[in-house]
Amino acid sequence: MTWIGSTTTQGDAVMNSNSARTTYNVNGAGIKIGIISDSFNRLGGMNAGITSGDLPGVGNPNGFTTPVNIVKDDPATYAADEGRGMAEIIHDVAPGAQMLFHSAFNNTNTSPGQTIGEAINALVAAGANIIVDDVATLDMPAYQDGKSAIAAHNAFLAGVPYFSSAGNSSNNAYEGIFTPPSLRGSIMSPGYAGGVNWGSLAFDVEHQLIIGAVNHIPTVVTLIPRRDYERSVAEAEQWPHSEFAEQRGTAFGLRREPLMSPLGLPCTPPPWGTLAAIDLKRNAIRWQIMLGSTRDKTPWFFPAATVGMPNMGGPAATNGGVIFIGAATDNYLRAFDVETGRELWKGRLLAGGQATPMTYEIEGRQFVVIAAGGHGGLDTTRGDFVVAFALP
Repeated sequence: MTWIGSTTTQGDAVMNSNSARTTYNVNGAGIKIGIISDSFNRLGGMNAGITSGDLPGVGNPNGFTTPVNIVKDDPATYAADEGRGMAEIIHDVAPGAQMLFHSAFNNTNTSPGQTIGEAINALVAAGANIIVDDVATLDMPAYQDGKSAIAAHNAFLAGVPYFSSAGNSSNNAYEGIFTPPSLRGSIMSPGYAGGVNWGSLAFDVEHQLIIGAVNHIPTVVTLIPRRDYERSVAEAEQWPHSEFAEQRGTAFGLRREPLMSPLGLPCTPPPWGTLAAIDLKRNAIRWQIMLGSTRDKTPWFFPAATVGMPNMGGPAATNGGVIFIGAATDNYLRAFDVETGRELWKGRLLAGGQATPMTYEIEGRQFVVIAAGGHGGLDTTRGDFVVAFALP
């Protein structure tokens, strides 16, 4: 028996919204939910959804007769009506809620980020109390607000919560913290490399700042039944970016790999690595910058771009208010101002600096030393060096 319509989303039970309806006798009545996706009824399935009870509208067999307000649909012929699918899920969870839809795209050359911002503004103007989307776009600027971010912030200030990219990863979905991985694969974010990894943190006592190198690459973790584990390891060439773990004494082994695109790049937009300072007095991020460039990872004739690269290694803080760190996939040791995050200096290394530097003083002269040996997992330049720099 289903809750609403011909099919009930599994998310209803995962979120315990079914219990909320029973316990508190609520069904979303009085709430207007705005939806942003590719299209709603370009394929013409809306009326069938109303008749089956999966969508509200005139003819809905369960009495939910207020139709979805389509503020703007996608004029493109390739649209897949994912917005209608979102509406069917929302109708399962909150059948009494009214819904509004606005496409995230149009048939002009307008960037997706700008169009999403227009959609947010239009849904707020149409009376939405909550806005959700299943859209991701790579044209958002890093560390500054683009048009869609500004629109989402303005919606929040107007009392309209905004939830972005709500379920846009095929069979993968958010299932809550500490949820075990699945047999089909679960996305973990932060991935197994962090967040912050073994390089740990630096603490500036005077400024009460914690500084850490952070990775922003999700990981896919797949459990493998014990009877299939040896065969999977023997066929490891099928998963060139994967690592296997036997997990001896349990019923499952596992395979883990970064969430990568067919092009060999992370599926998430850059930055993939940052250096961040946490203000302990304010319990807030003081600054966060992109750490590392594409140098040493692209052909020599490509200009290096600082986009924030994966990293492995920690920072060192000095009493002079300077942070030293290697860690990133380009072969540099860098120095940053601890108060602002401004890069002060960088020195070239002979191999990857995936280590935590140390500093010491001899006869009044300060030295900074780092082991430059490279890193197999990050595929950085290998070597066997200890490199020292001396401050003037």
